[in-house]
Amino acid sequence: MKTLRAVLALAFLPAAAALRAADPQLFAAGPVTAAGERLTPAQLEQLLAPIALYPDALIALILPATTAPADLVLAARQVRAAPHDRSQIEARAWDESVKSLTSYPDVLYWLDENLAWTKQVGENFIDQPAEVMQAIQRLRARARAEGKLNDSPQALVITEAQVIRIVPAQPDVIFVPRYDHEALFYGRASSWAFPVFSYGAGVRVGSWLAADCDWNRHQIWVGNRHRRWQGHDWRRPVVPIGPAHGPQPAATVGIRPWTPPPRPSRPSTATYTQRVGPEPSHYRAGDSGPGRTLTV
Repeated sequence: MKTLRAVLALAFLPAAAALRAADPQLFAAGPVTAAGERLTPAQLEQLLAPIALYPDALIALILPATTAPADLVLAARQVRAAPHDRSQIEARAWDESVKSLTSYPDVLYWLDENLAWTKQVGENFIDQPAEVMQAIQRLRARARAEGKLNDSPQALVITEAQVIRIVPAQPDVIFVPRYDHEALFYGRASSWAFPVFSYGAGVRVGSWLAADCDWNRHQIWVGNRHRRWQGHDWRRPVVPIGPAHGPQPAATVGIRPWTPPPRPSRPSTATYTQRVGPEPSHYRAGDSGPGRTLTV
């Protein structure tokens, strides 16, 4: 059976067909520990390498969204069925981060199709959020030191003290990177036909881009305020200013620290049909159609 490394090398390929090439059933492997045992720093880096070089605004959506895998399953199914129908998305009682990710279908589909990886990231983000965000920073620092993470027409790399931020180079467009994390971080030979690190098509910023990373306090801030950023208008929340390691400042109007929803309110299972074609079809308990239960 292929290992996690072999399958995750396909992470976030530009075409949906390439994304589906990774069988989600193979993602049971990976940094595994006994129940209740935390991952080591090295294991967290291995787990988070596929997304570590994403812009901060996307990281701030992906991490919370991984804590609601059942919502991701349903959101991916909805976007596939009606990609331009925002009304159906807004009407659902999904986590706001999941709703926001529907504007980035390739990212949403990959998280949906690799639920074991998604679930593991979500569990670790709930249990050890500081360690998760520190692992992302270590990976960025390594890529930066090796000359693999630089400013580009798509993104700017900003170093502030011990923090590396990745922000849009264009104020109204977010570009989703695509990279072979095994080759980039671990020096393994790449089988990709395109560069080890590149960017896909840009997605225009909208009101859904309403989260940001507070790397100093190791948390996500959510909300949607209008802020001037380097002379351009760019919708992003304002991370409250305060000492990097001091008391957390009070949340400003419309901005608050993200917290996971209470466990009892989250659905615990979803069901999905056996694969009959190249693209899995997902179902939640209670929906019509045959399926089998998947714990998420």
